[in-house]
Amino acid sequence: MPADPPIRIRRYPNRRFYDRSRGRYVTLQEIEQLVLDGHLIEVTDSRDGSDITRQILTQILSERHPRKLDMFPVAMLHSIIRANDLVFEFWQSHFRALLNLMDSFPQPLPFSSPLNWFPSPLPAPPSPNPADTTARRVAELEERLRRLESQSTPPPKPRPSTPKPPRPSARRKRRST
Repeated sequence: MPADPPIRIRRYPNRRFYDRSRGRYVTLQEIEQLVLDGHLIEVTDSRDGSDITRQILTQILSERHPRKLDMFPVAMLHSIIRANDLVFEFWQSHFRALLNLMDSFPQPLPFSSPLNWFPSPLPAPPSPNPADTTARRVAELEERLRRLESQSTPPPKPRPSTPKPPRPSARRKRRST
């Protein structure tokens, strides 16, 4: 994280943002760019001085980066909304511990993949041939499908090995007189 002091921004009742460090109004897109450039921001409400940084960052995520919200499983979002104090404290401590762990990594963080944050002590396995992997995966899926079908449907009735003789016609033939 940058060692620079945070950029202080005030939100006024008309929903305008004022950057006090530069002495000018800024847009939500400009605040987003400040964050993307690595700056810390603090947004306060001009009416009561409350810290609304979290709400503004959430607004940026939901309006400008909705795909990034996909990293939160729907079940987890339900859990957060339904959370009582104990569950809320669990989520809060969990996320703080994760952020502390991320802060312990050398800077800059390797954002190419979250898997790079936790290197394995084991050597990487040799990369398999894609054709072998696909064939193995198809075989696994076919086996799972066979097991599911055997659980959900009765076994088919065996068919007789000899064909049945044809049925006589339902219509009677008329005799000619």
